[in-house]
Amino acid sequence: MSSSDRANTQSLGARVESELEREVDALIHSAQAPTVVFQPIAHLPQLRVVGYEALSRFSAQPRVSPDQWFAAAARIGREADLSALVLEKALSTRASLPRRTFLTVNISPEVLLSNAIQKLLEVGPLDRMVFELTEHAIVTDYDQVAAAIARVRELGGFVAVDDAGAGYASMHHILTLHPDFVKLDGSLVADLHRDPAKSALVEMFGEFTSRIDAWLIAEGIESSDDLHRLRQLGVPLGQGYLLGRPAEAMTGIDPLLKTRTRDLCESRETVAPFIEAGQTASADSDDAVLRTIFDANPEVAAIALLDASEARSTSRPGAVSEMSLGTTQCASIVPPIDEKCCDVP
Repeated sequence: MSSSDRANTQSLGARVESELEREVDALIHSAQAPTVVFQPIAHLPQLRVVGYEALSRFSAQPRVSPDQWFAAAARIGREADLSALVLEKALSTRASLPRRTFLTVNISPEVLLSNAIQKLLEVGPLDRMVFELTEHAIVTDYDQVAAAIARVRELGGFVAVDDAGAGYASMHHILTLHPDFVKLDGSLVADLHRDPAKSALVEMFGEFTSRIDAWLIAEGIESSDDLHRLRQLGVPLGQGYLLGRPAEAMTGIDPLLKTRTRDLCESRETVAPFIEAGQTASADSDDAVLRTIFDANPEVAAIALLDASEARSTSRPGAVSEMSLGTTQCASIVPPIDEKCCDVP
């Protein structure tokens, strides 16, 4: 490209950016919020919707991505005003949320600190709201952001770190902010089933989030093979075009996808043929009772003695998985789960 062509391209880009900045300013001045659409977030083992992400769509220039609109707002110093319009509209849709689901909305840490957002947060309780802090935004003052997050939690809300594994933020970002949810960047999910290194990294995030009492959400799920691999790795939640595209209505998971996923799961080789049910008895069982069991079952080599709490926890399928995936903070908004891979309702 010649220097004149490069100059013309830069000039055209500057004009496009300037025009978009004017449109953003006009939109904010009119107080007309962009359209909000909802993408389902599913509990992966059951393929059941447990939440939605609220996403902005701008009809004035549909070919311009929402990120470009917010970038233009930031250039003219009005990102907080645009974010406030979106947040206000998202908050107003909570009445339409299906029972036992939550709603997430994206916001940068600096915008969370703005007066426009703080005023909205103080209007009422934030139950079932999750604020996704965009990981590519640099945090300049962790103490202020931590104080804002504490206030969100006091009002009943939750916090997520978005795009984990990409952008500027390090593990220090996540450790300092103590999120309730960690959202894996879609680049780690794409072709996951083909890449052992990605699988190892996703598994590491899963172990890490369980230790900090947070939920892991995989973004960008677009293939059945990647979905199956995520389920193998124990990732509890996910979203992506395979599970549901953004829509103006809060939709569920396509029943056909559940059927295809069940068939895929059943077609995989498993260790099931090599597993045998073990014999158990209460820890306070009388010796005579135990001898009777041995006499009646010569093939039994041992009997596992369980105390009362263990007996209760193993009395139904999925109990151990629930304990490993559940969290203290999020139990009120994420429904109880059953980890049987193919037991899709």
